[in-house]
Amino acid sequence: MSEVELYPGRVSPLGLGTIPHADILKYTGLELLQRIVDGKYPAPPISFQLNFAVTGVSEGRAVFRGVPNERHPNPLGGDAARFSLGLRRAGSARKG
Repeated sequence: MSEVELYPGRVSPLGLGTIPHADILKYTGLELLQRIVDGKYPAPPISFQLNFAVTGVSEGRAVFRGVPNERHPNPLGGDAARFSLGLRRAGSARKG
């Protein structure tokens, strides 16, 4: 695995990837997210596509940070709408 820049100033040293399936049974969801924040797992591939990362977690809270760029334009040329929608969708995913 090679490091990848998710957005200016934020690098995933383990590159992109997923959580090992065995770890899903070993840790709680909060612990898994904390391990992503701590760099013990690679960043989720969507982090690279949308230039964002989870930067902090606690019970009932996840903090995402990112930077929109030229890959996120809407039909009128703006970039914030698709970027913020991606962050909202990522932040609203939860176990029901």
